[in-house]
Amino acid sequence: MQDGDRIILSSLPTRNLNIRVDVSGSVVSVDPAIERNGSPLRNVVQNVAPYSVFGDQNSTPIDYRAWSAITGWYQLQSVPYSQRSKGGTMGQGQMIFFEIVERDEKPKKSASLTMLNQEGGSVEVEPRREVYELQEEVWVLALPKSGFVFTGWYEAGQLISLEQEYALFMHDDRKIEARFIPEKQFTEEIRVAEWWLIDIDTEELIRPIEEGDLIDPFEYRGTRLGLQALLEPKEVGSVTFSLFTNELQQVAEMQDHKYPYTLIPETEILFPGNYLAQAIPFTEPKGQGQQGVTSVISFTVAEYPLSNKEARFYPTKNSKSAPTDSAFSSDITIEAADFTIYPVPATQQNVHLQYRSPTAEPVQLVIYSLAGVPVHQSKSNGWLDETIESNTLRPGVYIAVLTTATQRLSRRLVVQ
Repeated sequence: MQDGDRIILSSLPTRNLNIRVDVSGSVVSVDPAIERNGSPLRNVVQNVAPYSVFGDQNSTPIDYRAWSAITGWYQLQSVPYSQRSKGGTMGQGQMIFFEIVERDEKPKKSASLTMLNQEGGSVEVEPRREVYELQEEVWVLALPKSGFVFTGWYEAGQLISLEQEYALFMHDDRKIEARFIPEKQFTEEIRVAEWWLIDIDTEELIRPIEEGDLIDPFEYRGTRLGLQALLEPKEVGSVTFSLFTNELQQVAEMQDHKYPYTLIPETEILFPGNYLAQAIPFTEPKGQGQQGVTSVISFTVAEYPLSNKEARFYPTKNSKSAPTDSAFSSDITIEAADFTIYPVPATQQNVHLQYRSPTAEPVQLVIYSLAGVPVHQSKSNGWLDETIESNTLRPGVYIAVLTTATQRLSRRLVVQ
């Protein structure tokens, strides 16, 4: 296999596949990490040759374990080591990207937009056409009828925006819904003030979560992690929670009628991957009464441990009780707006990252894949103004982490 390969399933004699990693030199173990469409698929260290991504039965002759491949974009990174279980000296790794398709069809060049039926309002689309060019930008505007309010844009049941005027990118056929509710059933007086990572068993607050955050589960080994929404006011009638993966798969849906309001995954484990959490507060129990302001937040659970400095220091400009480290100074507060990424999403365009600081403190930028694998690193002093060519990042979701002597900021980067 080579970088950029396109594998056609219908042309293969079998669907039961595996990927062998060939090495040279004194290699004892190999760490292969594979992602599909930006989500971690498998990462198991191989200590016995021949090294394969999905393993084998450790028998003679070699009996590789079968992987039932499905279509999508894949990223594979393999790193060799001189001792077992990633021990000893790390050798030169290699990363490749490849695509798996069902048939050798011409790439799709157009997409359609379907506006699902909505009650209580209408939608304007600009430009309005039956088909759009792939990656074309389309603006939609929600117009509530008299006596109704707009509550958000939804796709496959997931809230994608609260903005009344919203820009869509036509990366595929899309079905969008604008939701409206009667004005008397809505109030802006109740809303989520903060999201926190918690210990499910003790309900102890661990640290605040900000948009695009990168969570290192290895720092909390043995702790079952969940989320908690802190509201204004502190207590309301009930909160309806939903938790989605980046492929719009719902992994939790629940209501909490008593403070503190907690979101627990159905598996009671936050597996590595990209998530979007949603909370809707209500004035009455069981999701009744007036609906408050919907809150959504996206975050990533890494598959690999982050560096110690990144993993233990999570300050936030809104929370005085956030964990701190005596090795860092707290004299300087940098607003989150000082670290910007544009355009988002990046569609066949270069990605620009900018950061400004009132001091000349060292700044480190690391861009991670959703498996926690660094794909780009750079350093500067005080100011950062960097451009990354679009062809160096494959389509998917990444987390850009900027670390200074006083704080750590993270932003989600989407490449389409």
